[in-house]
Amino acid sequence: MKLTATNDGENPVRVIVDLDDVNDFTLEPGDTQTYETPPDGVIGFRELGGPQGDLPGIADTA
Repeated sequence: MKLTATNDGENPVRVIVDLDDVNDFTLEPGDTQTYETPPDGVIGFRELGGPQGDLPGIADTA
Protein backbone atom coordinates (compact mmCIF):
# COMPACT_ATOMS: atom_id res chain seq x y z
CA MET A 1 0.00 0.00 0.00
CA LYS A 2 1.19 3.52 -0.75
CA LEU A 3 -0.42 6.46 1.08
CA THR A 4 0.21 10.20 0.84
CA ALA A 5 -0.81 12.17 3.94
CA THR A 6 -0.95 15.91 4.62
CA ASN A 7 -1.11 17.30 8.14
CA ASP A 8 -3.59 20.20 7.96
CA GLY A 9 -3.81 20.41 11.75
CA GLU A 10 -2.00 22.54 14.31
CA ASN A 11 -0.17 19.68 16.06
CA PRO A 12 2.40 17.15 14.83
CA VAL A 13 1.09 13.67 14.00
CA ARG A 14 2.88 10.42 14.83
CA VAL A 15 2.83 8.04 11.86
CA ILE A 16 3.33 4.34 12.68
CA VAL A 17 3.96 2.06 9.71
CA ASP A 18 3.30 -1.68 10.21
CA LEU A 19 2.65 -1.23 13.95
CA ASP A 20 6.31 -1.13 15.06
CA ASP A 21 8.63 1.54 16.48
CA VAL A 22 11.23 1.03 13.72
CA ASN A 23 8.97 2.61 11.09
CA ASP A 24 7.86 5.54 13.25
CA PHE A 25 7.75 9.08 11.80
CA THR A 26 6.51 12.55 12.77
CA LEU A 27 4.41 14.51 10.29
CA GLU A 28 4.69 18.19 11.18
CA PRO A 29 1.84 20.68 10.58
CA GLY A 30 1.75 21.70 6.90
CA ASP A 31 3.93 18.78 5.75
CA THR A 32 2.99 16.15 3.16
CA GLN A 33 4.72 12.75 3.06
CA THR A 34 4.27 9.44 1.26
CA TYR A 35 4.43 6.17 3.21
CA GLU A 36 4.63 2.59 1.90
CA THR A 37 3.80 -0.81 3.37
CA PRO A 38 3.33 -4.31 1.99
CA PRO A 39 -0.19 -4.87 0.56
CA ASP A 40 -1.53 -6.14 3.91
CA GLY A 41 0.31 -3.49 5.97
CA VAL A 42 -1.08 -0.93 8.39
CA ILE A 43 -0.41 2.79 8.71
CA GLY A 44 -1.62 4.42 11.93
CA PHE A 45 -1.87 8.10 12.89
CA ARG A 46 -1.87 9.71 16.35
CA GLU A 47 -2.08 13.44 16.97
CA LEU A 48 0.64 14.63 19.36
CA GLY A 49 -0.11 17.33 21.92
CA GLY A 50 -3.75 17.70 20.92
CA PRO A 51 -6.90 16.61 22.71
CA GLN A 52 -6.39 13.00 21.51
CA GLY A 53 -2.65 12.97 22.22
CA ASP A 54 -3.05 11.43 25.67
CA LEU A 55 -5.43 8.61 24.73
CA PRO A 56 -3.56 5.27 24.70
CA GLY A 57 -4.00 2.75 21.92
CA ILE A 58 -6.19 4.76 19.54
CA ALA A 59 -5.16 4.81 15.86
CA ASP A 60 -6.81 5.37 12.52
CA THR A 61 -5.63 2.92 9.90
CA ALA A 62 -5.76 2.96 6.14
